[in-house]
Amino acid sequence: GSVDFIFGRDISMFDDCTINCNRNNGTLTAANTDAGYQYGYVFNNCTISTDVTGFDGNPITNFYLGRPWQASPRTVFINCYEPANLNAEGWQQWGLTNPALYAEYNCSGPGSNFSTRFSTWPAEIKPATSQLTAEQAASYTLSNIYAKNTSPIPYGESWLPSKEQID
Repeated sequence: GSVDFIFGRDISMFDDCTINCNRNNGTLTAANTDAGYQYGYVFNNCTISTDVTGFDGNPITNFYLGRPWQASPRTVFINCYEPANLNAEGWQQWGLTNPALYAEYNCSGPGSNFSTRFSTWPAEIKPATSQLTAEQAASYTLSNIYAKNTSPIPYGESWLPSKEQID
């Protein structure tokens, strides 16, 4: 998990956790969100950190929040701490995929300057925005993310995961 640390097509909420990058030029996420889904990977109140030296002995000077995997990835970081070695672009472009949503909201830290996000991406695939509005960010709640109507084919019922601590 050091190239794409978190990958796949699921809907997941990462809340109040630390995500550590252990590889230079690594990518934290490679979402493959199914088309039409409202949510994908959601990181809320998380701290992103890196080792000084990666598992391979190379210094970690650069990493990315995510890259597309398939056609409609959705990944957001809300109220997260972003370190200085986060690449200014924030996100990688692999192929000519226009992400459904790559965004941040109210992130802090030396790597959180969103004004340079997607600056070198071609116009035809550049996301419309890299910042959620306060209203959009407020919709990222557990009950909304796991509601039965958040996918094109409604789930049988809403599902609310437990906040129970796992040891």
